[in-house]
Amino acid sequence: MKQTKLLLTSLLIAATALFSTSCNSQETKVKAEEENLKQAKTNLTAAENEFAVEVAKFKAETNDKIKANENSIHAIKEKMKGEGGEVKADFKQQVETLENRNNDLRKRLDAYKPVKMNDWQSFKSEFSHDLSDLGTSIKDFFVDSKK
Repeated sequence: MKQTKLLLTSLLIAATALFSTSCNSQETKVKAEEENLKQAKTNLTAAENEFAVEVAKFKAETNDKIKANENSIHAIKEKMKGEGGEVKADFKQQVETLENRNNDLRKRLDAYKPVKMNDWQSFKSEFSHDLSDLGTSIKDFFVDSKK
């Protein structure tokens, strides 16, 4: 009987210790997971903020380039005022094409709403190429026209 009591008491103590340890272990795991979730949310917010800053910076720089293109096109129009009839008509059509391309780029930039980083990178690359190509066309306007 004493042995049975002793055995039962030992088992009860062992079970209590095991239960207590497993509860603490579960609590610790839950707290660690909650902490990981908080950190992941913080990292996501930081990444979203960095992404928004990158988009805003690109749009601001690009708007400046589009404005510079507008100024260059205006300068071309001023230079054309001194040209003669047939030449002027051809230049006018070329300038209108440049102006339309520049306006289309502005509309495309204003309309774009970035959703995914991959989509943004693709848009940014293609848009930068198109803007650079237009800038080259504007710079070479009189060079190409003289040929």
